[in-house]
Amino acid sequence: MAMFAAVRDLPTVDRRHLLAACERRLTGMCSAEHNAGQAAAIEALNAYRTAHEGRWPSKGQFDTWRRESGAPAGLPSSFKVGSAFGSWDAAKAAARGGKPVQILHARRLRAMGSPYTRDEMLDAIRACGRALRQRSVTWLEYREWARAELRRDPSVRFPLSVWTFDQRGGWLILCGEAGLLSESAKRMPPRHYDIDELRAAASQAWAYAGGSYLKRCEYTHWRKVARAADAGASLPDSAAFTTRWGGWPEAMHGLGLIDDAQLAAQVRRSNRPRGISDEEAFRAISVARRDVPGNLSAFAYTRWRCELALEPGDPVPPSAPWFRKRFGSWTAALEAADAFARGSEGS
Repeated sequence: MAMFAAVRDLPTVDRRHLLAACERRLTGMCSAEHNAGQAAAIEALNAYRTAHEGRWPSKGQFDTWRRESGAPAGLPSSFKVGSAFGSWDAAKAAARGGKPVQILHARRLRAMGSPYTRDEMLDAIRACGRALRQRSVTWLEYREWARAELRRDPSVRFPLSVWTFDQRGGWLILCGEAGLLSESAKRMPPRHYDIDELRAAASQAWAYAGGSYLKRCEYTHWRKVARAADAGASLPDSAAFTTRWGGWPEAMHGLGLIDDAQLAAQVRRSNRPRGISDEEAFRAISVARRDVPGNLSAFAYTRWRCELALEPGDPVPPSAPWFRKRFGSWTAALEAADAFARGSEGS
């Protein structure tokens, strides 16, 4: 899930770099520890077959046998068996004596084209410069131009992920090679701000914004105003804070600008969906239960929500992911709605 969250917004053609690396790790040059894990996985599958007259198990059957029957001690779980080869089916194929099957998504992504070469990246940057008639191009300008070109003609190839450029040295390096880097950028090496510089910038922004807490958007606005007043000012952007500490509230805490209680409050606030009260959310579940026969699953609720005939100005019920984020799971949301309904009836 962590990998999916990191790559889901990348263009599909860019994901093949990551998938190729993953597949090499899973089926290619593996460490001794990984090879030992594959051997243990095959041994576990063979032990199941011995106990079940040669039948191949599903993941659920394997875990049930491992947990409830006389399975040999130390056998890996179905998760570890599948992870050793990349998937459960690949593990069973290897146990049969054949080659591990290729991951379907990896095969599809590789079919979408070869990795971008350095020349392709330079040509893309130069094409952007010609189209925009500029002597220097920023990453954001290039990305917007490339997206517009791909919408106009999906057959063209323009990398859209900054990660792709990083594999070839980085955006500024490639812009310099393409002849589209401003003189000031050529003279200015990448800045690495120390804690004192970050604390000073955040403190100035806080004094400018006022209030009891410095929001990320307020810092960005202050930085824009400060750079407009002094074009030569070198001020860290908000990413310099979040990259170092992992989040904006954590950065403010790491700089000593907020205490532990304020950090906990800001983290709770950032993780809580806004704009909809619990009463409104529970009312939506109540109406959906009245309209949907049988058990109200998240899928049934989503279909009910999509089929509502709303008039202009009518409130839109919260989505199923909203409930999961607010209450932790769909089941917990239904239980909270039941508790709210019982409390309303009692009062």
